[in-house]
Amino acid sequence: QRLGCDRQGSVSGCEPQGSVWGCELQGNFWGCGRQGSLWGCGRQGSPWRSERQGSLWGSERQGSVWGSEHQSSVWGLSTKAASGGLSPTAASKGVSPKAASGGVSPKAAYGGVSPKAASGGVSPKAASGGVSPKAASGGVSPKAASGGVSAKAASGGVSAKAASGGVSAKAVFGGLSAKAASGGLSPKAASGGLSPKAASGGVSPKAESGGVSPKAASGGVSPKPASGGVSPKAASGGVNLKAASGGVSPKAAAGGLRAKAAAEGLCTKAASGVVSPEATSEGVRAKAASGRLSAKEWSGGLSAKAASAGVNAKVQYEGGGRVGWCQKQTLGTTAT
Repeated sequence: QRLGCDRQGSVSGCEPQGSVWGCELQGNFWGCGRQGSLWGCGRQGSPWRSERQGSLWGSERQGSVWGSEHQSSVWGLSTKAASGGLSPTAASKGVSPKAASGGVSPKAAYGGVSPKAASGGVSPKAASGGVSPKAASGGVSPKAASGGVSAKAASGGVSAKAASGGVSAKAVFGGLSAKAASGGLSPKAASGGLSPKAASGGVSPKAESGGVSPKAASGGVSPKPASGGVSPKAASGGVNLKAASGGVSPKAAAGGLRAKAAAEGLCTKAASGVVSPEATSEGVRAKAASGRLSAKEWSGGLSAKAASAGVNAKVQYEGGGRVGWCQKQTLGTTAT
């Protein structure tokens, strides 16, 4: 195991549950409870700021995305994680006490990552914040590619080969920036999404190509693209601000729907506006969870090629106890 999934399996997919970071019994993406949303925002929150449930990188009452319940620690360290490093109680939630062999040394102090973690996906100097200062290109030091995230992971989110080192290969289509996946956001980035001083906490100022603008000061995104929820340059790592022309309005993007997913054939108003992390380039292959598209509910399906060709496919989905139909039309139209 590496950074979680104590008894369930490795980080790259807890075998029985299919979780990425150790979601125990839920089998969802980032530790979302029964909501099973892509970013852990449940039904109410947006991809970067899940209002009532807690923020993306340090859910207040519900526990942070990475594991710790009340500590809001990026790596899931218990508050009692003193010189010993990791509290045994943190095993099932965030980091196993035996994580030394999997990427985190038992002597890892409250910083979160041991210098020896370099071979497992984090730069030796990443102890204080989580991501190497030179992680601008893809979120993690280029040398970390063999064990963590490829330096070229910026465009797709996470390198497919990153599965063995800390990030599931399935996270590629999820739109998650490489640096964010490796725990590069400051724990204090809770309320707004990204701390303006995130550079010192894990995100390099030049990490724009990875999916987050360094000017994401006030509420988590650049002032101008605030209505869209993500910086214009975040297109390669998260949501394209101009996604409206591809089927998703700026506000829809902030609601949890990835622009790229919509372009691939997902109805913009699919349930509560979230996209299953298992959505593939063929459209949507989501688990039947509350407010999400069910793979078995597709009547016609909608492949990427079909979408670009303007094929209208009907999608039956379950949402809030009701059954409805979504229709994905050509680019530039609004899904209903």
